[in-house]
Amino acid sequence: MMKATGIWLKTAFSNSEILYWVLKLSINNVYQRRSSQDKEICIEGFPRSGNTFLYHYFSFFNPGTKVSHHVHAPIQVKLAVRHKIPCILVVREPIQTIASLYAVDEKISIRQALSYYKDFYYGVLPYLDDVYVVDNSDLNDVTTHVIDKVNAEFGTQFNVGESCDDSLSKIKENIRKSNDGNPQAMLVALPSEEKERIKNKMVERIKAHPAYAEAEALFSQVRQHRIVC
Repeated sequence: MMKATGIWLKTAFSNSEILYWVLKLSINNVYQRRSSQDKEICIEGFPRSGNTFLYHYFSFFNPGTKVSHHVHAPIQVKLAVRHKIPCILVVREPIQTIASLYAVDEKISIRQALSYYKDFYYGVLPYLDDVYVVDNSDLNDVTTHVIDKVNAEFGTQFNVGESCDDSLSKIKENIRKSNDGNPQAMLVALPSEEKERIKNKMVERIKAHPAYAEAEALFSQVRQHRIVC
């Protein structure tokens, strides 16, 4: 969960390999999700960018595959490239991303969230030629295509899946089940009316922030590398 009190740690951790190793050894879930030589693929991105959907989509059609995911830090991408692990980077434009973060935790300031966003995107810039960039808005359309690209490049034989209604319904149900027991429904990585209400009231405030233009420019730069149909 992204908390305002954790923004500084996330930002500092995002590019530091030393902090990465310290954190992965101290938090079991991070250790299990890390990019390491035993992983078969890496699926990463900034929080609230579509990471959870793509991870569950891939896992639904490729059960048992060892996936590094949900660390939300550039170091994860760096290590995937170093270990020659296929890496899919999920990106999302800053307004909806920051608004979604705010919907999860209204204690996060726009300044903090945009700072973390920019740190993440600056951190992945050196690796764009070695990863597969997928725009959140294209996820349903190009997911099979990007997995096919991974197979062609790395000689893997991952199941590319299918984006039919039945499969997507089962994948969304798996996402809900993965959050069972969590009392905060806003953390479920699926759209809801309440999330949209909170996000809509934030749009103009995010656009008006002095750091927004830089975040938007960074996103555009990264998005130029995206996989398209």
